[in-house]
Amino acid sequence: MLDITIIIVSNARDFLNAVCEEKIHFQGGKSTYYMENFDKFEKTKHEKNENQLKQQVGQLDKLNTFKILLTSSTPTQNGLL
Repeated sequence: MLDITIIIVSNARDFLNAVCEEKIHFQGGKSTYYMENFDKFEKTKHEKNENQLKQQVGQLDKLNTFKILLTSSTPTQNGLL
């Protein structure tokens, strides 16, 4: 078995599924290693992106709640004291 690295650029999904067993995905200055076919890689990447988006939305909701609490009334009225 040869231990070589080949960079492939292709839009042919069947070809990528047939020949690519390992992938390194570069995005936002970070690299993520995947050991799966192309279809599974896309599914995993999509799920990861969805989870990150849900987490960001949750964090923004909490931040907005805190902002509302801090600006809506005096400290004793909103339970902070």
